[in-house]
Amino acid sequence: MKFINFVGHTMLRRNFWYFCMVFLLAAFDVLTKLYFTKICENGAVPIIGGFLCLMLVHNFGAAFGLMKKSRSFFIIFSLFSIFFISFLMKICKTKNLLFEFGCLFLVGGALGNLIDRILHGFVIDFIYFSFINFPVFNFADVFITFGAALLFVYFVLFDKSLVN
Repeated sequence: MKFINFVGHTMLRRNFWYFCMVFLLAAFDVLTKLYFTKICENGAVPIIGGFLCLMLVHNFGAAFGLMKKSRSFFIIFSLFSIFFISFLMKICKTKNLLFEFGCLFLVGGALGNLIDRILHGFVIDFIYFSFINFPVFNFADVFITFGAALLFVYFVLFDKSLVN
């Protein structure tokens, strides 16, 4: 009986930290969007010469502004993704940090953009690499990309079941 209590306690602690980290990532994203919205309200703000600037963009679509009239779809897709990845974390037996942090960053980023879509009807983007004319993005996008990269490395290096 002690073992069951210990395992249950460990899972509770793991879930608690997982949700705390997801909340912190999403909160960081939302707070930076609020802050940089104020800074950029009068136009683009150069940060590092012709390399990086802050520029406010309201993105009604997905990456690169695709599917602009699909707000409901993106809200449902984001909710599904958040629940699916969280469920995957819960049932997965691996303790690999690449896998766990990959899922954590994906969910934190998805939640940050989901909050925007629900509150504003669009996602607030503000980071712009002007030297390569890269699409404007936000920290939630960075978190999603970083999480996907971590999961890619995990599945290529550690979980050969998907590669073979």
